[in-house]
Amino acid sequence: MMEDFDVEAYFWKEKETILRNRTKIIINGDKDNCIGVVVMLNPGSCLPKEGEKVITNEKQSFPCDIGNDITIKRILECVRLVYNDKKLGYIFIVNLSDIRKPKSEELTEENLHKKPEDIVKEIESKINEQNNIKWIWIAFGKDENGKDRETRLKLKKIKEKVKNQLNIFYPDKIIGKSVEYKHPYQIKEHETYKQKVVKELRDFCTHVKP
Repeated sequence: MMEDFDVEAYFWKEKETILRNRTKIIINGDKDNCIGVVVMLNPGSCLPKEGEKVITNEKQSFPCDIGNDITIKRILECVRLVYNDKKLGYIFIVNLSDIRKPKSEELTEENLHKKPEDIVKEIESKINEQNNIKWIWIAFGKDENGKDRETRLKLKKIKEKVKNQLNIFYPDKIIGKSVEYKHPYQIKEHETYKQKVVKELRDFCTHVKP
């Protein structure tokens, strides 16, 4: 039987644009133990359970309604297969852009408001805060993002720099290599994708007793 889960995140507005960060996928109600970090491009569709109306210019944490956010469901699917539905903790998501749900083809220079060093520091801060984090899943998605060539090239450089720095700083924690760091939302290839990611997690977690 699959375990219960909740999602919490910080939301705020800047000039009517919704931003989201520090997203937690909380498994079996355990908010204290972070087992892993997932690094992704931008926040998906989920909003506070009370709806968009509760989001203000002040950054606040809300429980979320994931709605049709397939990405969160697929991250959970992979992790559950490795940890066998036992009590775990939570999965922490770090995004390259905190702007909620810009379509990848609509990414612009403004959307990409984080520098690679900011992203690495965010992950480093989380690991320092929770020293029992076992893995970092790099799941950026494909490189063909951005509505213009300059944005696509910049995004590709940001991804490459973040990936390289994380592999240098945390070589014993990185997963996602077998799927070329692609996004979990792989429709036709999902079963193959899942098998590869699960194998990486299992290979790494052989010494871990969840």
